[in-house]
Amino acid sequence: MAEQSGADASETSVRCGAGSPLLRKVCKKLIKIAELADVIYVARRMREHDRAERLALSHGDDAIAAAVRFLSCPHLAVTVWKGTPIAVIGGTVPHPGVASTIFFATDQFKHVALATTRFIRRTLFPILLSTGIHRLQVCSMDNPADVNGQEWIRSFG
Repeated sequence: MAEQSGADASETSVRCGAGSPLLRKVCKKLIKIAELADVIYVARRMREHDRAERLALSHGDDAIAAAVRFLSCPHLAVTVWKGTPIAVIGGTVPHPGVASTIFFATDQFKHVALATTRFIRRTLFPILLSTGIHRLQVCSMDNPADVNGQEWIRSFG
């Protein structure tokens, strides 16, 4: 991930390298900083509803290309189960002080749901807050077949 041009010194310390320094510090066995191979692996196997969301929120018709674009985000992680990438999670900053969530997963998400939830609450949210984010937005398509997904999103407040 390349450092963004025009960033001031405090912003640069959060945006440089392979994931932010704060993210590198806290990643554990089930969570790791997202790499190209991880994102492509999950994108190729993402759940059909996640694919529809990625396409609805991107400029194009290639869900894998849309997913790979997230690698430029400083706070992008992957949840891993038995050595296999399962979910990509993170945030992008579309407006000053506002973060927009990034999330897509394979159909194996049930195996990492708890670890992902804990990471979001205990790590990702505090990291975003420490960078000046005061609002988090979620764009999600309604999926009547997955009522647990909407409940999961609402559980974050």
